[in-house]
Amino acid sequence: MKLKVNYFCLFLIFISLVVYYPTMFAPLNSLDDYLFVEQLLNRDTFSLKSHFAPGGTYDYYRPLLTLTFELDKYIGGLEESFMHLVNILLHTLNVILVFLLARRFTRFVGREGDLLPFLAAVLFCLHPINTEAVNWIAGRTDLLAATFVLVFLILFFKALDCQSIVWGGISATALFCGFLCKETALFILPGIFLLMFWRPQSPHKTWHARWMIIGFCLAAVAVYFTLRWGAYTTDRGIGNTAKLVAQVAASVRPDFSSVTASTPNFPFLEAIRVILKVSGYYAAKLFQPLPLNFAIDRVGSWYILPGLILVILLIFQVIRRRPVGVFFLMSAFLGSSALFVVFTRLAWTPIAERYMYIPCSFFSIAVIFGAADMIDRMNLQKMVPPFVTFLFASSAWATVNRNIVWQDNLTLYQDTVLKSPNFSPAKNELAIALYAHGRTKEADEIIACISEVSNQRSSLNQAAIMWKNKEYEGARRILIQRLQSPGDLEINILEMLVKITGEMADKESNYSSKRTLYTQMLDWLELIEKRTHNPFYWYRLGRVHLMLNNRAEAQRCFNLAAINLPKNSIYSVPAARLAKNLSKK
Repeated sequence: MKLKVNYFCLFLIFISLVVYYPTMFAPLNSLDDYLFVEQLLNRDTFSLKSHFAPGGTYDYYRPLLTLTFELDKYIGGLEESFMHLVNILLHTLNVILVFLLARRFTRFVGREGDLLPFLAAVLFCLHPINTEAVNWIAGRTDLLAATFVLVFLILFFKALDCQSIVWGGISATALFCGFLCKETALFILPGIFLLMFWRPQSPHKTWHARWMIIGFCLAAVAVYFTLRWGAYTTDRGIGNTAKLVAQVAASVRPDFSSVTASTPNFPFLEAIRVILKVSGYYAAKLFQPLPLNFAIDRVGSWYILPGLILVILLIFQVIRRRPVGVFFLMSAFLGSSALFVVFTRLAWTPIAERYMYIPCSFFSIAVIFGAADMIDRMNLQKMVPPFVTFLFASSAWATVNRNIVWQDNLTLYQDTVLKSPNFSPAKNELAIALYAHGRTKEADEIIACISEVSNQRSSLNQAAIMWKNKEYEGARRILIQRLQSPGDLEINILEMLVKITGEMADKESNYSSKRTLYTQMLDWLELIEKRTHNPFYWYRLGRVHLMLNNRAEAQRCFNLAAINLPKNSIYSVPAARLAKNLSKK
């Protein structure tokens, strides 16, 4: 009896929810999750402008992603379990979309039945490499982008089958939404060009108007880059990419004196070696993902060999122009976006498993259909049931075990440090987890032995330990040094400096020294206000000016706070009262 599509979908939903059920009990991750949750908690009003306007309040232009986090606030109250549930449901939706895309692909290649699409969806659902994107709330960017990329390709195939410009335009809209979730979605376009060139060889009558779909996609790209470039001053992604492009351009054309004056030559030979090594590593991870690691800080040089093999195989697929090969190529194109992270150092590790989430969806389809072709040619049908059972059982076991590791930051970072023992940021996160579990002595020992303090997040923890031990000058010295290259921690550093310096000023008996400390606090508070545009800092500035007896400045700051603070803020009324009282004297 042939199962209906609805039953396949229900079974896929059941598998996904059962396997990722442990994720529901995971906390916020100390890396990034707490940061954006704190940002959301400190924002009192809902504003689409803060998400979609170029140069908004986020350091990456991914408005649809940040919008979902704000919806988490209003629907689920930023509860960890709810935010994890959203990630699980997005992954479940993507599993269904892989199934539907694979069904479209069966028509494209002239196959019958839903078994192969179902197996492809199960492989994607259970693939252990996907656990990082699903378990890490900040990894939602990959989940959401995958949703729109998969919807785009399903609609793209529908447009080709129906020869419909309307469906082509709708598919391009879905792709544009993918851009607004993560820039990785852009890398599907080379694969679409290959499909368009391959399409005329199908048994259907050639549809010349199909190239209008490419026009729609290019228009979506143009609109996206217009918006993204408008966020240049605040977007770390495009800023760092622009620096990389400038470095490459300066190396190719040394006569660009304005660039070469401050830009070192780009090491092309070393870059080729790194590309081959990293590509080989990611390709190997898709076939054999274990051991899983949240902080992959280095890759062995022997991965250059699989990288070379990968390049040769991809070129072979381009020449053959087989349907399965196109899906392998799309997986490779999407995966190549991860190479930008290696060269721009945008993330806490240059290599990460979550970057393979979207490529894994196309890889799963390509592997299942490619294996089916091979089995048919070699007449190996009897070997399929035991192999598929072993593959899916082992994948489910690895995925569930990894989800359990993610249930606690302590177990996650213990596992991470075990696998990357020389990676200081992972040790720093382990120390944070130990502090949370009350294991202060162990955490202090880890922080004390972390090297590269000036370049790592651990500097904040070391400063915090000194602060706790009343070693104010030592803590301030570390933070001021770290402030020279703060990265995404500038606000955290400034806040700590203000608090430490405030404590020092309260304990200082010498009036001249006290004024010096308060003046330093003013400089840092003004910088925080300039970076965050949070009116609460006007209130804090007013308080410090009062301590310095700068009454006119205090009145001005309290007045700005009263005007700009939300009416329901607990500081709004006190700020207005203080501004009014100071204006009378």
